[in-house]
Amino acid sequence: MHILHKNLISILLVIVFVMLVSPASGMERRRDQFIKEPGYYIIPVPIVLPGIGDALAVLGVISNAHDSYTDYAGFVIAGDIEGFGATASDIHLINKTLIAEVAAQDLSKVQIFSYNGRGMQTDKDDYSILELDSVQTATARLRGSFYDRMFEIQALGIKNEYHLASLRDNDGNLIMDTRDSEESEVQVYNVSLQLDWTDGLPGSTQRGALRYFTLVD
Repeated sequence: MHILHKNLISILLVIVFVMLVSPASGMERRRDQFIKEPGYYIIPVPIVLPGIGDALAVLGVISNAHDSYTDYAGFVIAGDIEGFGATASDIHLINKTLIAEVAAQDLSKVQIFSYNGRGMQTDKDDYSILELDSVQTATARLRGSFYDRMFEIQALGIKNEYHLASLRDNDGNLIMDTRDSEESEVQVYNVSLQLDWTDGLPGSTQRGALRYFTLVD
Protein backbone atom coordinates (compact mmCIF):
# COMPACT_ATOMS: atom_id res chain seq x y z
CA MET A 1 0.00 0.00 0.00
CA HIS A 2 2.92 2.34 0.77
CA ILE A 3 4.31 1.82 -2.75
CA LEU A 4 0.87 2.47 -4.25
CA HIS A 5 0.62 5.77 -2.35
CA LYS A 6 4.06 6.82 -3.59
CA ASN A 7 3.07 5.98 -7.17
CA LEU A 8 -0.17 7.95 -6.91
CA ILE A 9 1.74 10.95 -5.55
CA SER A 10 4.15 10.64 -8.48
CA ILE A 11 1.21 10.64 -10.91
CA LEU A 12 -0.21 13.82 -9.38
CA LEU A 13 3.17 15.59 -9.42
CA VAL A 14 3.78 14.71 -13.08
CA ILE A 15 0.28 15.79 -14.08
CA VAL A 16 0.69 19.16 -12.32
CA PHE A 17 4.12 19.65 -13.92
CA VAL A 18 2.88 18.85 -17.41
CA MET A 19 -0.19 21.08 -17.10
CA LEU A 20 1.97 24.02 -15.98
CA VAL A 21 4.85 23.56 -18.42
CA SER A 22 3.27 22.12 -21.58
CA PRO A 23 1.24 25.13 -22.77
CA ALA A 24 4.30 27.37 -22.59
CA SER A 25 7.06 25.11 -23.86
CA GLY A 26 5.37 22.34 -25.87
CA MET A 27 6.07 22.30 -29.58
CA GLU A 28 3.30 22.76 -32.10
CA ARG A 29 2.42 19.60 -33.99
CA ARG A 30 2.87 19.77 -37.74
CA ARG A 31 0.96 16.51 -38.23
CA ASP A 32 -2.61 15.85 -37.27
CA GLN A 33 -2.63 13.38 -34.38
CA PHE A 34 -6.28 12.44 -34.94
CA ILE A 35 -7.03 11.14 -38.43
CA LYS A 36 -10.49 10.47 -39.88
CA GLU A 37 -9.55 9.03 -43.27
CA PRO A 38 -11.74 5.90 -43.68
CA GLY A 39 -10.53 2.53 -44.87
CA TYR A 40 -11.23 -1.18 -44.69
CA TYR A 41 -9.82 -4.53 -45.74
CA ILE A 42 -10.54 -8.25 -45.44
CA ILE A 43 -7.70 -10.77 -45.69
CA PRO A 44 -7.81 -14.61 -45.70
CA VAL A 45 -4.78 -16.08 -43.91
CA PRO A 46 -3.85 -19.79 -44.13
CA ILE A 47 -2.19 -21.03 -40.92
CA VAL A 48 0.18 -23.96 -40.44
CA LEU A 49 1.50 -24.43 -36.89
CA PRO A 50 3.67 -27.51 -36.17
CA GLY A 51 2.24 -29.48 -33.29
CA ILE A 52 -1.13 -27.72 -33.50
CA GLY A 53 -2.41 -28.18 -37.05
CA ASP A 54 -3.78 -26.27 -40.02
CA ALA A 55 -6.43 -23.57 -40.05
CA LEU A 56 -7.82 -20.71 -42.09
CA ALA A 57 -8.27 -17.25 -40.58
CA VAL A 58 -10.19 -14.32 -42.00
CA LEU A 59 -9.10 -10.89 -40.75
CA GLY A 60 -11.15 -7.74 -41.17
CA VAL A 61 -10.52 -4.08 -40.30
CA ILE A 62 -12.67 -0.96 -40.62
CA SER A 63 -10.79 2.22 -39.76
CA ASN A 64 -12.39 5.57 -38.86
CA ALA A 65 -15.88 4.16 -39.29
CA HIS A 66 -18.93 6.42 -39.76
CA ASP A 67 -16.84 9.62 -40.03
CA SER A 68 -15.32 9.05 -36.59
CA TYR A 69 -11.93 8.17 -35.13
CA THR A 70 -13.07 4.68 -34.12
CA ASP A 71 -11.47 1.58 -35.62
CA TYR A 72 -12.99 -1.92 -35.60
CA ALA A 73 -11.09 -5.14 -36.21
CA GLY A 74 -11.83 -8.83 -35.88
CA PHE A 75 -10.88 -12.33 -36.94
CA VAL A 76 -12.44 -15.78 -37.24
CA ILE A 77 -10.39 -19.00 -37.33
CA ALA A 78 -11.61 -22.45 -38.47
CA GLY A 79 -9.81 -25.78 -38.79
CA ASP A 80 -7.60 -27.55 -36.25
CA ILE A 81 -7.63 -24.20 -34.43
CA GLU A 82 -10.97 -22.52 -33.78
CA GLY A 83 -11.67 -19.12 -32.37
CA PHE A 84 -12.57 -15.50 -32.88
CA GLY A 85 -11.55 -12.08 -31.69
CA ALA A 86 -12.77 -8.49 -31.94
CA THR A 87 -11.62 -5.05 -30.89
CA ALA A 88 -12.90 -1.49 -31.01
CA SER A 89 -10.28 1.22 -30.50
CA ASP A 90 -10.15 5.03 -30.46
CA ILE A 91 -13.67 5.35 -29.05
CA HIS A 92 -13.83 9.07 -28.18
CA LEU A 93 -16.00 9.43 -25.09
CA ILE A 94 -14.86 13.07 -24.93
CA ASN A 95 -13.61 14.30 -28.29
CA LYS A 96 -9.78 14.06 -28.51
CA THR A 97 -9.55 13.87 -24.71
CA LEU A 98 -11.05 10.71 -23.20
CA ILE A 99 -10.51 7.64 -25.40
CA ALA A 100 -11.57 4.04 -24.76
CA GLU A 101 -10.61 0.67 -26.23
CA VAL A 102 -12.11 -2.79 -25.69
CA ALA A 103 -11.06 -6.18 -27.03
CA ALA A 104 -11.88 -9.86 -26.56
CA GLN A 105 -10.74 -13.17 -28.02
CA ASP A 106 -11.51 -16.87 -27.60
CA LEU A 107 -9.10 -19.53 -28.96
CA SER A 108 -9.26 -23.31 -28.79
CA LYS A 109 -5.50 -23.99 -29.04
CA VAL A 110 -2.39 -21.97 -28.22
CA GLN A 111 1.27 -22.87 -27.86
CA ILE A 112 3.56 -20.78 -25.65
CA PHE A 113 7.34 -21.15 -25.62
CA SER A 114 8.58 -20.87 -22.03
CA TYR A 115 12.32 -20.13 -21.93
CA ASN A 116 14.24 -21.30 -18.88
CA GLY A 117 16.56 -18.30 -18.88
CA ARG A 118 17.08 -14.80 -20.28
CA GLY A 119 20.14 -12.99 -21.58
CA MET A 120 23.00 -13.38 -24.04
CA GLN A 121 24.40 -16.49 -22.35
CA THR A 122 21.23 -18.57 -22.69
CA ASP A 123 20.67 -21.34 -25.23
CA LYS A 124 18.06 -20.63 -27.92
CA ASP A 125 16.80 -24.22 -27.61
CA ASP A 126 16.48 -24.13 -23.82
CA TYR A 127 12.71 -23.85 -23.63
CA SER A 128 9.56 -25.84 -22.90
CA ILE A 129 6.25 -25.73 -24.76
CA LEU A 130 3.02 -24.98 -22.92
CA GLU A 131 -0.01 -26.28 -24.79
CA LEU A 132 -3.28 -24.53 -23.95
CA ASP A 133 -6.59 -25.92 -25.15
CA SER A 134 -8.72 -22.95 -24.11
CA VAL A 135 -7.85 -19.25 -23.93
CA GLN A 136 -10.24 -16.35 -23.32
CA THR A 137 -8.95 -12.80 -23.00
CA ALA A 138 -10.79 -9.53 -22.33
CA THR A 139 -9.05 -6.15 -22.38
CA ALA A 140 -10.24 -2.63 -21.55
CA ARG A 141 -8.21 0.57 -21.81
CA LEU A 142 -9.10 4.15 -20.93
CA ARG A 143 -6.77 6.96 -22.03
CA GLY A 144 -6.75 10.65 -21.18
CA SER A 145 -5.04 12.66 -23.94
CA PHE A 146 -3.94 16.28 -23.56
CA TYR A 147 -2.03 18.95 -25.52
CA ASP A 148 -2.42 17.24 -28.89
CA ARG A 149 -1.24 13.89 -27.49
CA MET A 150 1.94 15.32 -25.97
CA PHE A 151 0.78 14.02 -22.60
CA GLU A 152 -1.34 10.90 -22.09
CA ILE A 153 -2.27 8.90 -19.02
CA GLN A 154 -3.96 5.52 -19.33
CA ALA A 155 -5.51 2.78 -17.22
CA LEU A 156 -5.42 -0.79 -18.56
CA GLY A 157 -7.19 -3.92 -17.37
CA ILE A 158 -6.70 -7.45 -18.74
CA LYS A 159 -8.50 -10.65 -17.72
CA ASN A 160 -7.10 -13.90 -19.08
CA GLU A 161 -8.63 -17.35 -18.51
CA TYR A 162 -6.87 -20.43 -19.86
CA HIS A 163 -6.52 -24.19 -19.43
CA LEU A 164 -3.14 -25.92 -19.63
CA ALA A 165 -3.44 -29.22 -21.53
CA SER A 166 0.18 -30.40 -21.54
CA LEU A 167 3.82 -29.51 -21.06
CA ARG A 168 6.33 -30.60 -23.70
CA ASP A 169 10.07 -30.25 -24.29
CA ASN A 170 11.48 -28.34 -27.26
CA ASP A 171 11.28 -31.49 -29.43
CA GLY A 172 7.58 -31.87 -28.72
CA ASN A 173 7.98 -34.85 -26.36
CA LEU A 174 5.38 -34.99 -23.61
CA ILE A 175 6.69 -34.04 -20.15
CA MET A 176 3.38 -33.77 -18.31
CA ASP A 177 -0.27 -34.31 -19.22
CA THR A 178 -2.41 -31.70 -17.44
CA ARG A 179 -5.75 -32.14 -19.19
CA ASP A 180 -7.44 -32.87 -15.85
CA SER A 181 -6.13 -29.66 -14.25
CA GLU A 182 -8.40 -26.76 -13.34
CA GLU A 183 -8.72 -23.63 -15.46
CA SER A 184 -6.48 -20.73 -14.42
CA GLU A 185 -7.22 -17.01 -14.34
CA VAL A 186 -4.86 -14.02 -14.46
CA GLN A 187 -5.90 -10.40 -14.01
CA VAL A 188 -3.58 -7.46 -14.74
CA TYR A 189 -4.20 -3.80 -13.92
CA ASN A 190 -1.85 -1.03 -14.96
CA VAL A 191 -1.71 2.76 -14.83
CA SER A 192 0.92 4.53 -16.95
CA LEU A 193 1.69 7.82 -18.62
CA GLN A 194 3.43 8.94 -21.78
CA LEU A 195 5.24 12.20 -22.58
CA ASP A 196 5.95 12.96 -26.23
CA TRP A 197 7.36 16.24 -27.52
CA THR A 198 8.21 14.81 -30.95
CA ASP A 199 6.21 15.27 -34.13
CA GLY A 200 5.36 11.64 -34.85
CA LEU A 201 2.04 10.18 -35.81
CA PRO A 202 0.18 8.08 -33.23
CA GLY A 203 1.44 4.50 -33.37
CA SER A 204 4.44 5.43 -35.51
CA THR A 205 7.83 3.84 -34.84
CA GLN A 206 9.49 7.17 -35.78
CA ARG A 207 8.48 9.04 -32.64
CA GLY A 208 11.95 10.09 -31.52
CA ALA A 209 12.29 11.01 -27.85
CA LEU A 210 9.42 9.03 -26.42
CA ARG A 211 9.17 8.58 -22.66
CA TYR A 212 6.85 6.03 -21.09
CA PHE A 213 6.40 5.38 -17.36
CA THR A 214 4.50 2.61 -15.60
CA LEU A 215 3.25 4.12 -12.36
CA VAL A 216 0.91 1.50 -10.89
CA ASP A 217 1.13 -2.19 -11.79
